[in-house]
Amino acid sequence: SLIETPYPKEASLAYDKECNLNCITCRDEKYKNSKERLQLYEKICDKLMPVLKKTQIIELSGAGEAFFSEHTRELIKKISEENPAARWKILTNGVLFNTANCKALGIYNRINNVIFSLPALDKTIYDKIMIGSDFNTVIKNIKEALSERDNNKSIKKVTINTVVSNLNYKEIPKITEFAKENNIVIMITQYRYRNTQFGADYYETAVWEQNHPEYENFKKVLKHPVLDYENILFSPRFKKIREMVQ
Repeated sequence: SLIETPYPKEASLAYDKECNLNCITCRDEKYKNSKERLQLYEKICDKLMPVLKKTQIIELSGAGEAFFSEHTRELIKKISEENPAARWKILTNGVLFNTANCKALGIYNRINNVIFSLPALDKTIYDKIMIGSDFNTVIKNIKEALSERDNNKSIKKVTINTVVSNLNYKEIPKITEFAKENNIVIMITQYRYRNTQFGADYYETAVWEQNHPEYENFKKVLKHPVLDYENILFSPRFKKIREMVQ
């Protein structure tokens, strides 16, 4: 007899680039799917659905904003209907991630982890990076997610992802303090160039390089006591620098 092909436990869907923002660390302008690309996505998803119906954990999106793209929103609803046991890991800029949208998409009470991109708590710095966003709405939605985690248990874990460059490295202690006060996991990683205007000169953005004029200040930031927080995850590069300055 034929051996049944096992289905993957987890699936990461990071192909849809459509987004409501054009963060300077990611892209130079907003991206909207063309009609041709949407047709291609539909064909791909038709082939993927037999697998996604059996997948236990589904991750979105890492490429664009899952809660903004019409294609991905429809895909989420379809998966949630055909695979009601699936749990979700959502990567989001936070503008549209709220309880109402989770309920509308059929994933309320099914979220393992929501990861908010948060480069700064200083609104002026935040606005320079997250072009087109609404800082106050994002903070409101993070706090709502925390309430859902603590009170309704509809979200298992809330995470903050802070991508570091020369623009925001001084914000690391402040964001970590916010994460600590709210029992949030925080990931701190270095910026990686994505063919955008920002970062075209790598050594201008890379404060973690020894020849950067702000490298010594960056090391001091990494020595801040709050960064001993137990639920903080550093990239290997930052972890190594911290070990050097301890």
